[in-house]
Amino acid sequence: MHSFTPFTDEQRRLQSNLDQYYRAWVEALREDAELPRLHWKRVGEREYLYRTLDSRGNAKSMGARSEITEQIYEQAKSGRRENEARRAQTKARLDETCALYRATRALRGLAPRAAAILQALDVAGDIGSKFLVVGTNAMPAYELEADRQIVIQGGDVTDDFDVAWMARNLEVLGDDKATLLERLRRFDSSFKVSSKQPYQLIDASGYEVELLAGPEVIEVLQSSGESLRPLPLEEQNWLLWGRMVDRVVIGMDRTPARIVAPDPRWMALHKLWLSEQAKRNVQKRPKDRVQGIALLDAIERFMPHYPLDQAFERELPIELDDVLKRWRAGMVRDDNFLEGGLIESAAPKRSSTYHP
Repeated sequence: MHSFTPFTDEQRRLQSNLDQYYRAWVEALREDAELPRLHWKRVGEREYLYRTLDSRGNAKSMGARSEITEQIYEQAKSGRRENEARRAQTKARLDETCALYRATRALRGLAPRAAAILQALDVAGDIGSKFLVVGTNAMPAYELEADRQIVIQGGDVTDDFDVAWMARNLEVLGDDKATLLERLRRFDSSFKVSSKQPYQLIDASGYEVELLAGPEVIEVLQSSGESLRPLPLEEQNWLLWGRMVDRVVIGMDRTPARIVAPDPRWMALHKLWLSEQAKRNVQKRPKDRVQGIALLDAIERFMPHYPLDQAFERELPIELDDVLKRWRAGMVRDDNFLEGGLIESAAPKRSSTYHP
């Protein structure tokens, strides 16, 4: 069962402010990371200006103290002061907006752990370039796209986090090619690769982060230096197609974060398809189904900018075309799950052959 509650004008206003202040704050953080870290160091009888190159303390000399190096040092110092003031100002506005926005209960909110991880990855520039947020944690972004709360019975968040690799070439990764493990260990040093699943990271509390990938991007992932090794799953390709959703949300502890999630149409059909797969964890199938149905209903009623029209249907692989047709015919329902397992669909099995 699910229902929809439109956002109020005040909630929409706060969401607009949240988006603006969060992006300004992240931009200031990224600019700060690019500003040179300079310091003076005495070598023998003279002082030299050094630039710190990395977190390990490696540095490069920029020359002996002189009028020129002193000017470089003062300009860098001034730039850092200006950036610090801008960060403080945008952070104050962001914190205030998060508090007001959370008080309106506009969104279900991300779990605090998920929001914090997302924020760290976004500040590093990985969200929307390297990683795509998939699964239940993407739902708050879809609520904003539908301009209303999507209340789903049995669709609560779980204590894990899934990201899909989306980079199609190495150029989009830039110079900083830190792995997902390296990123998360800067956030929490207890993260390590699971001894059972080579595509999964786990922290000291048991919180799991999984990396997924489709065949379309697996070669780029393997060439990137990424330490995790997900199996290429054909269905993960589906989540790379269409038009992504890019929204700023907050966690239940008021932590702001940015979600870049798959096209909601592909996500909804992918969820319904997963709910019918024997390989899928039986405990996750009911949630997949109710989320998929609720999202398709929201798309049809409140997201005209994501049309479920013939042009979209022509893009679908046969598996998802079959799911969409059965949903439209009312053959896919929340009550298709009974105690003890999944009711088999009356629709015939289809081949996995793609059509253009």
